[in-house]
Amino acid sequence: MREDTSRGINSLHALLRLFTNIPRYVDTFEEEEPIDIKAVMAEIKELEAKRAELDKEIEVYLKELGLVE
Repeated sequence: MREDTSRGINSLHALLRLFTNIPRYVDTFEEEEPIDIKAVMAEIKELEAKRAELDKEIEVYLKELGLVE
């Protein structure tokens, strides 16, 4: 009887090891959405242009305050 119980416990341990390692046996990879490089580059250029405008505006304020020449 003890031998049957031991085999049952060993089988249970084997099943538990299997179920706790499922990611090892199952592909869980999710493909990412493709990145539109042209759209990203256009957005970067737009943001750089806005930054240049803001830098000029800040320069004017700093000159008015006498903080830069």
